[in-house]
Amino acid sequence: MVSDSDLRAFAKVYVDYHNIWQTYEPRISKAEHPREKDKIQKEGNVKVKQALEKQGLTAQSYNPLFTAVNRNATLR
Repeated sequence: MVSDSDLRAFAKVYVDYHNIWQTYEPRISKAEHPREKDKIQKEGNVKVKQALEKQGLTAQSYNPLFTAVNRNATLR
């Protein structure tokens, strides 16, 4: 079962994740060199990690929450 606090943390990170990638995906697609794309991708990954940490989550704790929410219409 997903606790209310876990669900709130998940929702905040979910929104942050999408906002981060709305910023970074266009930059990645415009980058001409693979190194530049990798650098931008890494920057985005750092931002996502910071968003997770801000909510007390890790990728390992976020992923099961993501799965639980996707499988349960009530949680969505």
